Amino acid sequence: MDVDSPSHPALAVQSVYTDNDHHQMDDAVPQLLAQFNLSWHPSPSVLELTFVLLAVVHGDKRLDKKYRNVLTSLDLLNKDPSLQPIVANAWQTGSYRDIRTLAVLQAPMPEPAGGLSELLLDALRKGLSAIYRGPAVDAFSEYLGQNHQAFCKGGNEYYGKFYSIIQSSGTGKTRLMLELGTKDICVLYMNIRSPNDKQGYPYHDDIPANILTGCNTESEYLIQCYAFFASIFKVLRIFLEEEKKFNDWCKDMCKIGSRARALFFAAVGKEYENVKEEIHASSTGEVVMFRYYQQMAYSRSLPSGNKNAPGLGNTTGSGNPCGYDTRTCVGMVSSARVPVDGHLFFPPFTQLGWDQNTPILEKVQADEVGKAEHILRYGRPLYVLIGFAPLCPLLMLARDKLCGKPVFNPNDAHQAFAVLAQRFGFDFAFGPPKIESGATPLTLPSPFYHTSSRPEEMVSGGAVDIGQIGELVSRLLWLLAKDFFVRTKLDAPAHMSGGFEEVLQDCQLVPVVEFLTFVFGPKIWEVAPGAQTEFQNAYINFSHWVSMDFNVRQDKEVEQLPIETWTCCHWARTSAVQCCPNQPLIDKVIPMYFKPQKDGDRAGMSQILISDTARIGTRQSALFDIRRDHWSIAPDYRGLPYIAIVADLGVEESAFDVAVDSSKDMCLRVYASGLDATSYPFLDGYTKVTHILKDLYKRRFPPSGGDLQDLEDQVQFGRSSEPRHMNMKKRSTT
Repeated sequence: MDVDSPSHPALAVQSVYTDNDHHQMDDAVPQLLAQFNLSWHPSPSVLELTFVLLAVVHGDKRLDKKYRNVLTSLDLLNKDPSLQPIVANAWQTGSYRDIRTLAVLQAPMPEPAGGLSELLLDALRKGLSAIYRGPAVDAFSEYLGQNHQAFCKGGNEYYGKFYSIIQSSGTGKTRLMLELGTKDICVLYMNIRSPNDKQGYPYHDDIPANILTGCNTESEYLIQCYAFFASIFKVLRIFLEEEKKFNDWCKDMCKIGSRARALFFAAVGKEYENVKEEIHASSTGEVVMFRYYQQMAYSRSLPSGNKNAPGLGNTTGSGNPCGYDTRTCVGMVSSARVPVDGHLFFPPFTQLGWDQNTPILEKVQADEVGKAEHILRYGRPLYVLIGFAPLCPLLMLARDKLCGKPVFNPNDAHQAFAVLAQRFGFDFAFGPPKIESGATPLTLPSPFYHTSSRPEEMVSGGAVDIGQIGELVSRLLWLLAKDFFVRTKLDAPAHMSGGFEEVLQDCQLVPVVEFLTFVFGPKIWEVAPGAQTEFQNAYINFSHWVSMDFNVRQDKEVEQLPIETWTCCHWARTSAVQCCPNQPLIDKVIPMYFKPQKDGDRAGMSQILISDTARIGTRQSALFDIRRDHWSIAPDYRGLPYIAIVADLGVEESAFDVAVDSSKDMCLRVYASGLDATSYPFLDGYTKVTHILKDLYKRRFPPSGGDLQDLEDQVQFGRSSEPRHMNMKKRSTT
């Protein structure tokens, strides 16, 4: 057993203990092991490692108590052999920190029983009254206008004139609805969340929520809806009798917790019972509702054509119902089930911005982009409003918003994709039946479909687009390399107890020289020793991928940022670039920052240019083809040294070469073929990771043939210019 294997970073969580805490708990472990007459030796058995694991779990109250059972811990080590060297290494060194931070050992957090904390509640309230930033409300107003025109011109084409906002929690949906009141649009905001949801704000409105969610039969629910909206129209007519009074009422209804809202819904609740009895007596709910609507709409004191009239609940403008949700489920309503003409739905509004608090680029300090205070400005507006110190409560809130639950379960495909999708640039594929079957569980809630408990099966099953030439494989490779380096070579920041000035773990500056040594091994500098000096003060810092639809440099007629400014924008967001499929020469760009170390050092941005598609044939001759001054990258730029990498991930044989090119800007050129620990030493000890990566890129290779493959190619006519996709197939001889 190799006790020097590194801790598996994918299984690690941030420690909540100080170094002193760890030392005290470490000192107690040998005493527990002595009870089993165990002492370290070079070849420990799985059973011995099980007792070591038991001793660690017994000494840490934060870990899951079920692993205090011998059989449970033994089963864990047998099912996941990658944990065994972690336990063995900890036993040998006497430091058990790596065991305590294993995600699988963390005790599940109970569902929160109480309500929001005062700090969070105060932040949420501020979020509904602070200065509104960004153009989202203007865009939504435009969206409503365009849909209204389409509905009026569409005849019976549309099922109904109602809209939806679908975006995740904390992005400003409620504030957007309320802010519409500033656009001379009447908004009647109603929150019908569950009364058991103690973590949500604004709280639910009792009367609308009880009416709209408190029925068991379809026929009775239809009557309740008729009565509810009829009572709204009946009460609203009072406020339409005088325009000034109506305008004031509109503003008050957009103030959460206002007396006007309470009085209005109380009046609606009272009228609701009367109208409901009227409908039961006449059995004409639609007629009753329409009569009260006409009385409201044609209130004699309201000027004709007033654009404020009338507005509906969770509604905006001219009777346009608008609801919003944070769930990622897609409504699957068959047009055959719609009992009226029209089957089209308006697409949901999903354009709420994430950049309302983005700092001006000129004010961004390049060596401070990893700080929490900076990173949070690119996220949900809610995070900036909270301003927690220490940072731990905010990180827990971010986890809850992202995963939808108060504890992260890596075996839950929905949670895993929520965490990984944006980091690794996942594209969810819809279309061919094979792909739809894999993606459907991500868009439909239980009990309609069963979701796999293994996220990797969702990738292999077709839910995630792998790319035409292995783009996903290389994104995984480079970002995993950076993540592994951060977790094994850099000290973890103490941001669980720190404040907004702390640097987030995955946003730390990574020295380029050390990173390339970690990825390729010391051999990279043995071939080109002088190049190491050139990049001594160079750093990378990318936490996720951003995909492009166009070349880095387009036609001159299109306004574009200079390459250095473009690189700075990505550096500020800690993003790396997945180039578009048509980009010549390269597939990826990783921003690189040269940090001044002494007087005279030049500061600025440069790039690592990578061509790393998973092709079968070697492209070593293409190593010198990559040029930063190519017309599609930066034809007019001369500046700091850069790095060009050609990685043939699809080639079975491992090969490596390094060259230094000083013809223009100094360039370190690296060639590597294969996808194993020989080409990439950082993969040593991660056999499962290597196997998954290889399995993914092999899916991009041409099929091996066979009648089944022939038939599949025929129904994909035109997919490529190959004979198999142009119906040039052999004919059956039987």
